[in-house]
Amino acid sequence: MKRFIQIIATAALVLAGTTSMATTNSAVKGRENDSDCLFVSTIHDWRALDSTHMIVWGPGTRSPYLVTLSFPLNDIKYAWRLAFIDGNRDGTLCSFGRDAVVVPDHFTSWRSSIRGISKLDDEGVAALEEQYGVKLRRDRGKAATAS
Repeated sequence: MKRFIQIIATAALVLAGTTSMATTNSAVKGRENDSDCLFVSTIHDWRALDSTHMIVWGPGTRSPYLVTLSFPLNDIKYAWRLAFIDGNRDGTLCSFGRDAVVVPDHFTSWRSSIRGISKLDDEGVAALEEQYGVKLRRDRGKAATAS
């Protein structure tokens, strides 16, 4: 019986992750290139949208990238720190090369490899703002504010 409950719980987590991926992908439809890269040293800020999607700002505050994770990180929306892992040590964060995002915890760390990175244009940012009810556009010279 215990094994059956574990299987049901795992299936529910997988289905929850695929549902959120489908809705986010529809918000940025037309973005066929999910293999963009950015230098790890230029990551300015980040904001989690859900357990498998986050926005990372690259050089400057007006360069948002949509990062899609391979495995849901349930605590990512509430984490106040993250680690971006450059798996192949080439200085870039990409969807290849064993790059990952880690949410550190008191006792352990939760890791998910990066499945895709897409540089967002103004329409993609507007679609994600509407879908998630958040403000993602940054004004030049102003600090990021969390809502």
